[in-house]
Amino acid sequence: MDRITAEKILESDYDIIVLGSGVAGLAAALSGSEHGAHVLVMEKAPPSQRGGNSRRSGSFRVAYGDIKSLKVLVKDLEGKAIQVPAYTEDDYYQDLARVTNEKTDPDGGVRTDGRSRVISKEGQPIPGLYAAGTTTGGLLYDHYPLGASLMQAAVFGRIAGREAATIREA
Repeated sequence: MDRITAEKILESDYDIIVLGSGVAGLAAALSGSEHGAHVLVMEKAPPSQRGGNSRRSGSFRVAYGDIKSLKVLVKDLEGKAIQVPAYTEDDYYQDLARVTNEKTDPDGGVRTDGRSRVISKEGQPIPGLYAAGTTTGGLLYDHYPLGASLMQAAVFGRIAGREAATIREA
């Protein structure tokens, strides 16, 4: 793949520039493109490291206290002889830090609204700036949704792409 220079980007007619090729970035790029925008995806990671935190995801992980709390999620546990140690929120956060090499921010990031617009310190949307994925806290900002970050990235990435394409249409 060709490397692109800053000068080339400034000379181009991209409607949307997406930074990062994780779930949120690719969802934003796809959504923007579906809405007619000319989209550029930029990724700083080498090929072996691309995909954001989603490349480390192979399963769904949730915190739980004991086997009884798991029965809410897994209905066919009745009568099975299994022992499951507790997996606390502390355990979850320690694993999250370990598997992402401390490259995720469960305590927020940039603040966004329901339209994926980045919110300034003054509480107002910054025109033309959208964010999604683990660089944000999304709607829950300072309460990281245990085990739900990929879905949040996909949904708000698509919203960000659509919203950015809408600006182009205006």
